Amino acid sequence: MKIAAITIRRKPVPGSPIRTNTGNYMFTEAAYRNIAGDISWIGFNFDPDKINAEYDHVIMPAANWIDRGEALDGLVRLLKRIELPITCIGLGAQAASAGADPASLKLSQGAIDLTKILTERCKHISVRGEFTRKVLAHLGCHNTVVTGCPRFTWTCRKTSMPPPARI
Repeated sequence: MKIAAITIRRKPVPGSPIRTNTGNYMFTEAAYRNIAGDISWIGFNFDPDKINAEYDHVIMPAANWIDRGEALDGLVRLLKRIELPITCIGLGAQAASAGADPASLKLSQGAIDLTKILTERCKHISVRGEFTRKVLAHLGCHNTVVTGCPRFTWTCRKTSMPPPARI
C-alpha cells in the first residue's frame, strides 16, 4: 500500500538537528514507525491530483488544530480534492482553560471545515482526549476514537498497528 503522509518533514538522519517543535516531530515520527506500508512525505502544500493518481491512502498525524486560531483553510481546500481514504491520527482541541465547556468553544472556520471533511473521509478519527471527542461531537462528528497523543506509541513495533485501511 502506498501511503501519502501530510506531516512536517521527517528527519532523514537520526540525531540531525530538529528545527521545529520537538513534540510535533515526536508524534509524526511515531506515526511513521507504527504504520505498515510504503509511506512518503508530501507535506502540507501538495498536488491533490498527483496524490490521487499515485497513492492508495493518506495519513495525517495531527496536533491541537481544533481551536480559534489555526489557519487551516489551505489544507481544507486541498483535502476536499483528495479522493482517497484519509486516516487522521491524534487530532486535538485546545481550550483556554481547564473545565471549559466544549459546546462554548469558539473555533476558527478552518477548524470547523477541517472537522467536516475528516468526518466525511475518515472511517474513524483518532483524537487526543475526551475533551476533543466532545468538541467534535458538538460539531456533528461522531466517528472518533480517543487514543491520546500519537507520541505515546513511539516505542511500538512497526507491525503493531494495522494498515490505515483497517483503522
